[in-house]
Amino acid sequence: MLLAIIRHATTDWSERKILQGRSDTPLNDRGIKQAQSWKIPEKFTSYKWYTSPLQRAQQTARILTQKDLTLAPELIELDWGDWGGHNIKALQQRYGCHFSELERLGIDMQPPKGESPRQVNQRVQKWINNCTEPSMVVSHKGVIRCLLSLATGWDMTDDFPTKLRWNAVHLFDISDQANPKIHQLNVPFSP
Repeated sequence: MLLAIIRHATTDWSERKILQGRSDTPLNDRGIKQAQSWKIPEKFTSYKWYTSPLQRAQQTARILTQKDLTLAPELIELDWGDWGGHNIKALQQRYGCHFSELERLGIDMQPPKGESPRQVNQRVQKWINNCTEPSMVVSHKGVIRCLLSLATGWDMTDDFPTKLRWNAVHLFDISDQANPKIHQLNVPFSP
């Protein structure tokens, strides 16, 4: 059974590389136009559609489909806690070596008052375990990265070996719910 997932379109914060996390930022005008230019490959249009509860994901999904959307709280972005609203460079300057030490924790890095990618993995795995049909998901970069971690054992201490395109569909086989597998990454939107 396949899970197709895409990241939401552009927001003002994503353009400025600000950690959005749970902040409910909307798509900007460029993001709306970007999503309008995307066409989901035909083979995925019959899938059941799920979306993160954040408006940037819901807006993207509503532009892409007329189908009913099911909100999935487990697919919300990583909670960046005190780091939300800041960009990585500003955090590196503010925290110096301590920030670098936290980054080296990879999957166990946890911002103050936030959650770790490992915690995101746990809630995404819970959602996968309850998924019973081929699904199309509109979510966030953090959730996609966690799916990669679940599928490969990647501990996020270094870059993932494949460059991910954030304006593409990523496919995972979730037939074996305990161990999702990469089916295909970077599937382009239809012309």
